[in-house]
Amino acid sequence: MKKFDLIFAAILVPVDFLMIVLAAVSAYFLRFAPLVTEIRPVIFNLPFQEYLAIIIFIAILWLLLFAFSGLYKIKDNKNPAQEFYKIFLACSAGIMLVMVLIFARRELFSSRFIVLAAWIFSVIYVSIGRLAISRLQTAFRRRGYGIRKVLLIGADRIAEIISQEIKEKPEMGYRLIGAIENYSQDIISQVKNFLAEHPDLYQIIQSKNGLPQ
Repeated sequence: MKKFDLIFAAILVPVDFLMIVLAAVSAYFLRFAPLVTEIRPVIFNLPFQEYLAIIIFIAILWLLLFAFSGLYKIKDNKNPAQEFYKIFLACSAGIMLVMVLIFARRELFSSRFIVLAAWIFSVIYVSIGRLAISRLQTAFRRRGYGIRKVLLIGADRIAEIISQEIKEKPEMGYRLIGAIENYSQDIISQVKNFLAEHPDLYQIIQSKNGLPQ
């Protein structure tokens, strides 16, 4: 399981890098679009090759910000809203970094339009890229890759709900390998047997009537 999650966590790095660069490139060409130049003429001179070289450097710095923001932490169930919020904050911090660089080195470029557009595009593109990776990860789990083995202890209504949820939603990445209904003196040996047979057991879930805390 960990290897599976590590692979997809590693995939996020080049995908994020590509999305950041793509966002900056989109902002650059949007600035030179006829509709935009008619409203606000271009008053700076920055060739695309030079701009791209700067963006690649900045994108690497952004990946470091993403790492500090916890966007590469391996989690069992990622909350889409929380992840989008982290992406928003990380991209906003990245844009602040760009503004500091612009202030320190005025020869970069002075287009506030590009900065604003790149920020908006980065939030959108990074979110889309991560959503695509998440869907791909879910598809692999549906086919049995990266499955987390679970042992359920308990026989109450909560245990039934947990068991049904695991069976009906394979995309969650859990597989119920066993269930122990009632607590008894023999339960410890049963658990030890499960652990011996399944050394890669991910989690033991206790329902209300399971093992005492």
